[in-house]
Amino acid sequence: MSRALWLCALLALPAFAAGKKVLIDAPRPLKALLEKQLKKTNALGSIELSAEPTGGEVKGACLDQAAVAVVTGRLERGQYTVMVLNGADGSPLSSFKFRAPAGKKPLKLPKEAAASLKSGIADARAPSREAPPRKVVEPEPEPVTRKAEPEPEPEPVKKAAPERTTRKSVPPPEPEAEAEATVDEPKSTAVKPTALRLGIGAGLFTRRFFYVDDLFGVLSRYSLPAGAAPRVELDLYPGAFVTTGIAANLGVMVDAAFSVGLSSSKKDPASGTTVTYGSSALKLHGSLTARLPVGPLTINPLIGYSLQSFSISAGTDGSRTNVPNVSYGGLRFGAQLKLHVAGPLSVQGLFAYEALLSKGEIGSAAYFPRATGGGLDAALAVPIAITRNFEVRVTGEYTRVWFSMNPQPGDPYIAGGALDDSFGVSVTAAFVL
Repeated sequence: MSRALWLCALLALPAFAAGKKVLIDAPRPLKALLEKQLKKTNALGSIELSAEPTGGEVKGACLDQAAVAVVTGRLERGQYTVMVLNGADGSPLSSFKFRAPAGKKPLKLPKEAAASLKSGIADARAPSREAPPRKVVEPEPEPVTRKAEPEPEPEPVKKAAPERTTRKSVPPPEPEAEAEATVDEPKSTAVKPTALRLGIGAGLFTRRFFYVDDLFGVLSRYSLPAGAAPRVELDLYPGAFVTTGIAANLGVMVDAAFSVGLSSSKKDPASGTTVTYGSSALKLHGSLTARLPVGPLTINPLIGYSLQSFSISAGTDGSRTNVPNVSYGGLRFGAQLKLHVAGPLSVQGLFAYEALLSKGEIGSAAYFPRATGGGLDAALAVPIAITRNFEVRVTGEYTRVWFSMNPQPGDPYIAGGALDDSFGVSVTAAFVL
């Protein structure tokens, strides 16, 4: 007898050691980490659910694989979100978040997260195969109906009509109202992508313009030590207002800066007087973009239009300079990279090439009609998230436009090339939604 008892105990030992069966739905690195954490105390299985599984979906998966819980894991903007869903009804039992490691660092589960994971599984219950709504909905009026049937009378004429009326007046019990099964759906914990960033700020910029190989030395150089420029920035992803899918990462990026109170001056060496010229500057970028999150790094390829202009009007004495007014317009191709460093701090870099379609006066018959050129712009920024909806950004920028003049005999001026570049620094405060 004792041998039989020992044999039953040995056969039951593996099932007891396996513990509750748990299904895992998570991306590969996180799934391996969760399996390693749970395999000693639980039987494990795999499942693929929808991005936001319903209670019925969780319950059905647990019924199919005889499991008590589903552990889901999602990666959004460099952060893992893990939830333990009850097999009985799909309700959330516990959840936690932790940030994905940068680079090739191994993925580790924090101690608090491991405790939350085990606590949720301990509270999980297996789903029942019986359908509770059927027990409530199905009435059983048959016994009452049989009792209400009148017994046959031997006489063809029944005089006890009042008695039949009395018997029929006892109504059978009405079936209870159908009970609607209510299941608490787990709330989504996915991080909502940014839909809007609107920034307003101000900065300073410099400019220098000069020629290369000016054979006759008659062309003027230009230098601006510093100028003030308010700026506006807009990042808009319309799809992010209504979804977290691919459409949420398609948008536009626009930034514009323009000079305020800018003037240029030139000293006449003959008379010693200084002539002042009104000046204005504008820089505008507009691009279509797609946001590509890769862990803590977000990549934004750009394609759009760029416009940069600088003009000098007539001086206080009515004279004009021979510095050409420029208007560089063209297609712009590039990319922006944003890396989350730690806490509210990030670092952002941008580089773009500009294929010029217009040049302004410098490409006209009055200067160099066969001039060809190109441009680029680069920026380095440090965004700091003060709150979830408020950000401060410090940005340094560099813009460069170059020309090959291709002069021919008879042209008004002779030069090999020209360079127009500027540096700038700005601070913007932005509303983020």
